[in-house]
Amino acid sequence: MLAEWAEDEKTWLSQALITSCIDHTLEYANFEDNAKGEFYAGLDLGKHQDHSVFTIVKTEESSIKLIHIHQFPLQTPYASVIGYVKTIRDRWQTINKILVDMTGVGDYIVEDMKNAGISQTEGVKFTQETKEQLATFLKQNMINKHLKIPYDPELIAELNIERFELTKEGKIRFSHPQGAHDDRFWSLALAVYATRTEPTPKAWTIPRTAKNKLRATGATR
Repeated sequence: MLAEWAEDEKTWLSQALITSCIDHTLEYANFEDNAKGEFYAGLDLGKHQDHSVFTIVKTEESSIKLIHIHQFPLQTPYASVIGYVKTIRDRWQTINKILVDMTGVGDYIVEDMKNAGISQTEGVKFTQETKEQLATFLKQNMINKHLKIPYDPELIAELNIERFELTKEGKIRFSHPQGAHDDRFWSLALAVYATRTEPTPKAWTIPRTAKNKLRATGATR
């Protein structure tokens, strides 16, 4: 059963928007599968209080399809997480980019992944600004009906609990209710952002003119 929908002005992704992205014919690919296509991935790291979550999307014409998501149990060693990513990368062959949360110890994990031969790895340090960039790109792809997700009650509920508030500096701050998790949300946001064809900005910032344009279209509301 779906968790109770959160519908208030502070919810980043509305019930209607999430529902519009559900493709009931879409199913997750298993770890053991030998999937074919063009893939991009996101890895949100956690261990004691938050989960590590690995997400893979497939680009197909103008669509971005969520085809694999794995949430690791709490306390899972990072070496096991890296091993999982490397195994599926080697099997699927065409994972073009893997964006990894490099906040905290993630900096070392990114280096370990590259040393393990996962050359597609690229680190992203979570800040208020980079989170806004990732979340906005995810939301815009949902609004434009590019993103397709399977019917997954746990994922759907987690996408719906992410909250935001506008700071006095005009920036967006994200949060989730106490006792809840948003690891799937950020892992999916990383994977979707990885599909960008242009090089990632070194400083991970949005030009002011571009941000104003997004606000004008309602993408950041």
